[in-house]
Amino acid sequence: MDRITNRPEFTPASGIRHTETTTAADPRQKTSGPGFQEALRTAMTPMTSSSGTAVQGTLPPLRTMPLGDLFESSGVEMRIQDLIQTMEQFSAALMNPEQTLKELTPMADALGEEAESLFRQSPDSENPVQDFARRTALLARVEVEKFRRGDFL
Repeated sequence: MDRITNRPEFTPASGIRHTETTTAADPRQKTSGPGFQEALRTAMTPMTSSSGTAVQGTLPPLRTMPLGDLFESSGVEMRIQDLIQTMEQFSAALMNPEQTLKELTPMADALGEEAESLFRQSPDSENPVQDFARRTALLARVEVEKFRRGDFL
């Protein structure tokens, strides 16, 4: 028991050997034991189960969700893409030192209107596309508010 932490002292698990040795002649040579190549060969050999058959190292195939069912004819995916593109243009304009605030204000207003429209038309539901649309619209609204508040000056 350690006096400071009141925790049991660390004891290595059985079967683990401390292989570090220091010699006075060469302080860089601290370890002895199996080399890296041998450890790599051991790690790369296929594992066998208790029945003696090799265990496959591949993962089962991922479940795929048909995206065609998610994006119905509502055009939500196009509106999300348009909003993201507008956000990227706004970001590029913010990075341009030649742009003035007067030039950026209409772009911020348009981004805010587009985000507000998408947010209103994306009901709160279990549909992942609608959820993504709401999150994207919220992110755009936050960026517009940060611009109006003066965070980017």
